[in-house]
Amino acid sequence: MLRQLFLLLLPSLMIMWGAIGGTYPSLGSIIVLYGLSLIGLVSEALLAKNRKTGVSPLLHFLPLCVLIWTSQLLLTQGPSMTSGQFGGPFVSNSDRADVDTRGKDLRPVLGGGKEAEADKEDDMRGDAASAPRTGRDLRPVHIDDGVFGGVLPDETESGQGRKMQTISVVLPCAEERQNALETVERFCHRTPADNLHEIIVVDDGSNPPLQTLFQSDTRRLDLDPQCKVRFLRHELTTGLMAAKLTGGKFATGDVLAFIDCHCAPQLNWHREILEQVSLNPRRMVVPAITDLDLNTFDEKVNTAVNVKCYLTLDANFKWFDDESDFIPTISGGLVAMGRSWFNLTGGFDEEMHGWGGENLDQSLRAWLCGGDIVRAKSSRVAHMWRTGDARTAIRYSMKARATNNRGRVIAAWYGPFASVTRGAVDLDEVTNYDEFKKRLGCRPLSYFFYRFRKLYFEGGVIADEVFKLKEVSTGSCLMAWPNGALSSCTGGTEFQLGNVDSNTGKCCSGIRIHGTNDCLDYFDQQGPHPYSCDTMGRNQNQLYKIRKDGRIQKGSQCIAAQNHRVILKSCADLAENEGVFERFAPHPSQEFDIYQKELQTYRWDKRFPNLPDD
Repeated sequence: MLRQLFLLLLPSLMIMWGAIGGTYPSLGSIIVLYGLSLIGLVSEALLAKNRKTGVSPLLHFLPLCVLIWTSQLLLTQGPSMTSGQFGGPFVSNSDRADVDTRGKDLRPVLGGGKEAEADKEDDMRGDAASAPRTGRDLRPVHIDDGVFGGVLPDETESGQGRKMQTISVVLPCAEERQNALETVERFCHRTPADNLHEIIVVDDGSNPPLQTLFQSDTRRLDLDPQCKVRFLRHELTTGLMAAKLTGGKFATGDVLAFIDCHCAPQLNWHREILEQVSLNPRRMVVPAITDLDLNTFDEKVNTAVNVKCYLTLDANFKWFDDESDFIPTISGGLVAMGRSWFNLTGGFDEEMHGWGGENLDQSLRAWLCGGDIVRAKSSRVAHMWRTGDARTAIRYSMKARATNNRGRVIAAWYGPFASVTRGAVDLDEVTNYDEFKKRLGCRPLSYFFYRFRKLYFEGGVIADEVFKLKEVSTGSCLMAWPNGALSSCTGGTEFQLGNVDSNTGKCCSGIRIHGTNDCLDYFDQQGPHPYSCDTMGRNQNQLYKIRKDGRIQKGSQCIAAQNHRVILKSCADLAENEGVFERFAPHPSQEFDIYQKELQTYRWDKRFPNLPDD
């Protein structure tokens, strides 16, 4: 009887042993523990059968106890018994308190809130792309095939990197000539010596070489110890991405600032950039981009300020602005990040040549692979835009083989969404992405759309329904091109609702042309003109309301038919059926269907219910 009692007590002893070590068994594990003891009881009974003593030989019983005890010990100490998730640490919900994210607290984050019980198999270290938090557990926890965000060599246990003190300014320059001299001088004299680690001028095939221009200039910036100028050179012009990649790999500062070779910073431009990257070493930071006055090579008076862009479904980018300091997509030329993060993510796609596309790729590398992007409002850098002024003209010509950079972005990142646009390269052309995507546990594009769901769904970029606008009295449909025309509905333009309603913060305040990035804008004698959508609904020209009675109201007027075109008339003066439009041939958009399927698969809304939406 004592032996049977001992075997029955073994599971309780093992559970107590595990509790001392901070691990607790699941219900399934408890069942297994007692199951092993039951097997021991049965074995003891069989060995003792027909023996006068009623017990098995001691040499049989002791090995049996050791076997059962060892099996139970492995269960209680194994990773499947830990209070956290398999392969990773336990993070209490008390450590995940939400904070206001609208431009106030941009510290690294823990995660998207309490995860659903059904998602405990998704091991989260924490989500650098979610709402800023008070801290972050950075011990590696596996997600999919890798560690979301990777492991940085100089990261602290609190989730922050070490304090970033030095900055390498990387200038990709192709036939920039005087612009290169002025840019180097401004960064040299407006960055404290203790913070300026180096200025790397990457000469992308200029003729004559830029270094000779610096050597002949009376300022001799190349010899100025304060400027710390270093020259790298491509003999042939290979393009912006290759020049950036060359400079980034060579740079040794704490932070790498990639700046176009025709810019002028304001004083203290570096401060907030260093602060933000110190807060989150997986962070990319975009300065406030202002306009450059070429007469003074300094910031224009009353300049505009541009920072934020968003990714379009056709792999392009559009400028927009809202209250959030998070940035979906960088514009390209001006961005800073920690050197460790640059190296961990691979920096740029080394197979891209020419200009364009690298900003989309870098943005998705950040958001889908464990990083984030924010703006630094106090860091101001004036930028020369390409205008009709001859001084802004491009002087170089590409010598390297041109590549389909947008097509590479689509193939590498779009997944099932590639079917809603054109131009993707073959998947075997982007296999160079595979290694770092696996190493960083990168997520699919649907996560990016979920992360910025206010922009993409409330802003009407991705619409649940697409339709034609059929004028009831004529039976004709509104055309976007030629604008204002009414024509056969057989080939009529498809529309969708677009732009946030500023009164409600929800969709929608305008009419977007499906398959484009344009909305109905200003209205004249020719009708409504398409113009790039203001997704946040601030452009008054794009306020078009489809009323419940089917009329389309713009201000105090409504759209009506006249001679196969549309005009504006006072809504009060319309006849009974005049100016009534119906949503003809409505159907779900392909992109919305794809997103819904992705949402069912990955359950972003269940796993990260508290993730910011802007």
